[in-house]
Amino acid sequence: MVHYDNELLTDLEKGNVYSARDIAEFLKFKQNVTILCSDTDVFNSDDANVRFKVRDKLETFIHSNNIVGYIKPNVKSLIYIVEKV
Repeated sequence: MVHYDNELLTDLEKGNVYSARDIAEFLKFKQNVTILCSDTDVFNSDDANVRFKVRDKLETFIHSNNIVGYIKPNVKSLIYIVEKV
């Protein structure tokens, strides 16, 4: 997939490789998205050289618990699993 710096990503495709900058920008503008990555604790918007591959993409409900109890989701979220390449 080829895109330009001034082009905002609307989705991350399974199997494609994206820069940390791509992912950081994607997260800024996309709602109901979670990215799981065991290789980094931050996607730096200044880093176009570090690359990540999308290993899986799921659309599902995220159930969680906080200090007040169970949080029932009302919308599905997109979950991307990425790893550094």
